[in-house]
Amino acid sequence: MKEVVENFEENALDSILQILKIFNTNKESIIKAKYIQELFENNNIINSIIDKEGNVIGKIGNNNKSNKEIIISAGLDFPHKENNKTELTLKNAIAPNISNAVALYGLIFIGKLLNNSDLNCSVILAATSGSQYKKNGIKYLLQNKNKANIKGYINIKGEGLGEINTHVLSSARIKIIFKSKDQYDKKNDKKIALSINDFYYKINGEYVEENADFEVENIYYNKEECSNEGYILLKITSKNYNKLLIFLNIIKDLAIGIAVKHDLNHSLLSFGETKGSFPVKSELEEIFKEESKNLNLNTLSKYVNSEISEALLLGIDSINVGISEIKNKNSINESVNIMTIYEGIYLVYNSIIKLDKS
Repeated sequence: MKEVVENFEENALDSILQILKIFNTNKESIIKAKYIQELFENNNIINSIIDKEGNVIGKIGNNNKSNKEIIISAGLDFPHKENNKTELTLKNAIAPNISNAVALYGLIFIGKLLNNSDLNCSVILAATSGSQYKKNGIKYLLQNKNKANIKGYINIKGEGLGEINTHVLSSARIKIIFKSKDQYDKKNDKKIALSINDFYYKINGEYVEENADFEVENIYYNKEECSNEGYILLKITSKNYNKLLIFLNIIKDLAIGIAVKHDLNHSLLSFGETKGSFPVKSELEEIFKEESKNLNLNTLSKYVNSEISEALLLGIDSINVGISEIKNKNSINESVNIMTIYEGIYLVYNSIIKLDKS
């Protein structure tokens, strides 16, 4: 297990398969929790502890002095290995082991992204104990927190192979899709996904658990042949913009701007109404005007026609142009399209930050 902890790879697929080695052992849950704690510490998730319910809890290493917190958790069942196979590949990585591995990878990945971000709150990351060991780690975690300090709570659920198609468009989720050359089948794509299945937000001082009517989805753009690397498009869609804007307010505090860090491989951000379509400027203005009334978000309404709003809409336009060029293969120099998208992300990020500070 020491080798697994010390060699956590940047490559998502390799990392998930490494984490599977933890879940595919017959060790007791507390031993696995210690391995997870070590993974946390080796990936800059600091001050980690294991509480009496078996939750592994840490925080990202920022210098924020605010007592406000956003909690991100991944619920883990710590199942035992289901067969005697020792070779860990996508082919024999069966849920729920793979679901746990993907969820934990997603949690650590988010922590790594946020580690150097300029946040206006603290971020707590928790691998929470699940039902297999008759634990209710998420509930215990929240009961022992000062709710007055919690700005938002997001629970991540990992999805295993073959599980994704059971979801409908309205289920809130983040998907990270990986395909490998030896497993690629155009008729039956093998997918692994990280999903957000619920979140909490505050209404009149009370926290409301919400199964949201929107989707956050990573779409994989393949090159001529499938590989483990590619373009990840983070697309936020919704039929209910009230919920979308509430959720965006939480995500904003998780530093949407992480996507502009150029050491990440093609992380893209865009806004959309439905799968495959993007609102034009006039549609966005109407959305912001209407929804800012509903949510009393005066800053959005105030800046609809301002320099900030223009930068926001210009950024979205830039993102969409870059994505369109990639999809239609209209440019010989692919890096030009990537930079167009990055510039758009930068404009969107700075617009949101300015709105937040206004």
